Order: sequence, then structure tokens, then C-alpha cells
Amino acid sequence: MPICPEINPIRDWRSARMLRRIIRKTEVDIVHAHSFKAGYISILADTLPFRRRNYALVCTFHNQLHRYDNILKNFVTAAAASSIGKKADHVVVISRALLNEAIQMMRLPAEKVTCVYNGINPSEFAVLPPPSQFRQELGIPEDALLVGTVARLIPQKGIQYLIEAATILRDRFPKVRYVITGDGPMRQLLEQQVQATGLAEIITFTGFRPKIDDFLAALDLFVLPTLEEGLSIAIMEAMAAAKPVVASDVGGVPELISAENGALVRPGDAESLAEGIASLLSIDEAKRAAVGACGRRLIVERFTVGQMAQEHLRLYEDLNFRRRRGRGANAAPAPSKE
Repeated sequence: MPICPEINPIRDWRSARMLRRIIRKTEVDIVHAHSFKAGYISILADTLPFRRRNYALVCTFHNQLHRYDNILKNFVTAAAASSIGKKADHVVVISRALLNEAIQMMRLPAEKVTCVYNGINPSEFAVLPPPSQFRQELGIPEDALLVGTVARLIPQKGIQYLIEAATILRDRFPKVRYVITGDGPMRQLLEQQVQATGLAEIITFTGFRPKIDDFLAALDLFVLPTLEEGLSIAIMEAMAAAKPVVASDVGGVPELISAENGALVRPGDAESLAEGIASLLSIDEAKRAAVGACGRRLIVERFTVGQMAQEHLRLYEDLNFRRRRGRGANAAPAPSKE
């Protein structure tokens, strides 16, 4: 169903009416809205006249609340999220960090919020293409150490700090090359930054790539210098590909990254990022492989799409049980089937 990303009263009203028609036609038991905007549309659909809600509404929040430079925008976002969360029957968040935000900043009761981690399919990254395939495509020497990131090129992803870190590390690691995969409104500005710092020979922009398995296969180290993050799928995929990860200590990132599988660095700090990268480039290939293997084990054990689906199913069954019993969204949970 189409949803306008920005607040647009006319289009939002149309989306709400469309959602209401779908609900009425299909007689759903649960409506699950992903993102603040989808939650807003779902609440709007619920307020349309002549229809009493006879389904459970679940809203998933994927991002941190205070992620903008504008204080007013942060306040409005937090207030809107809090309102949506209070009107929903249950709120799902994708990391423990967001769970704490929901309880402390949105003032939601703890029993109304559940953390369900994002999940991926690790088997998609169990067997990767030969590393030489991607390197040959971009003309990267076989003996180069390759550091890469994949992200939408927007300010929140902090790619400008990776370029600064590359400047810091240039003399210390002359054989290191960098690849930035992804596109976005900051691309031209970032390319200008690379030119201005004289790094054009060692930093390559690939633009958007529909598949990144060849990119990951070629890497020695994955980096995400993000300034805000709910729980990064890009990091999870790099870990599933058994790559060591250097990432910012923000949001849900510390729930993925530790000293055993990578390095956490201060957000918005190129010096800290450079040291994190250096710490993993300085060890030998076998040790880096062991660090990467540790990350893959964590993904296989705790962050699979199957686990994510099962946790959502348990939540849906619980909410449906409460709804049918007429006991409200915060009543005692359904009896265990075990």
C-alpha cells in the first residue's frame, strides 16, 4: 500500500481510507505497521468514523528517536512515536537500546514493548564468490587490504568520517584500499571530499549494487561509521560473511559488535575510527579470519530470519488470545503450548 514518507494530510487520509477498506474486506486479526509513518497511518485508519477496532494493532519502530541535528524535529518525532505507541496494542523494537528508549523516553509500560531482533538468512553468505571477482572488476590489487562499507549516502551514516580516517591511515597502511558501496544525496559531496584529500586512487565509489556477496567476499574488513542505528542489517550481513566489523558505538550496534568479532568506536570521531580500523588491519590474516568467524557464529545463533519469524508468531498468538478473551493488550499472556 503506498505511503507518502512526509506528512501530507490529503495523501495520508487516502492511505488511511485504503487501509481501512483492506481491513474491512479481509477481516484481519492483526495489523502490523513498520515505521513511525506506517504507525501514524494505522492510527489514522483506526480513528475513521463508523467502525470500532476489532483487531490488534502492532507497531514496530526501527530507528532511534533522537537522530536529527534539529532539536525541534527530535522533539516532534519523540512525541509522535509516543502517541502512536500508546494507541497501539503492542510495540515491537529491533534492539535493546530501542527498548530502553521506548520505556524511558516514550513512557510506554515495559509489558507493552517487546524486542524482536532483525534477522537475516546466514546461508546466503555461507559460500561467497571468489574474492578476485570483485577486485578484478574494480582494478584493486590482489595484495591490497580492502576496507569497505555499504550504506545509503546520507549524513547519518557518517561516511565522511571514513574518508577522514583513510587520510589518517594513508601513510601507516599504504597498501589499504577502500570501497564505498551505495548511493544517496551525499554522494557528490563525498566524492569531492575524496578528491580534495588526494585519496581518489585508494577510495572507490561503486554506487548501488543489487547484490553485495561479491563485495563482501573481497573485503578484509567491513566498516560502518554510522551516527545513529536501530540494528544494522548491513553489519549483520558482513558478520554472516565472516568479516570483522568496525562500527560506531550507537543504538543497537553494541548488541552485535564486541572485541571478539570486531571493534566499537566513538561516533563522529575520525581518530577513533582510524584506530579501530588499524587495530584489525595490524593483525595477521588468520587472526582476522578468527574474528570474522566469531561474528558469523553470533549471527547463526541469535539473528536469523527464522528466529525473528518465530518471535513475531508468538507475539501474534498472544495478542490474538487476549483479544478473543477480551482481556486487553496488557493482560496476562496466553498459556504456553509446551
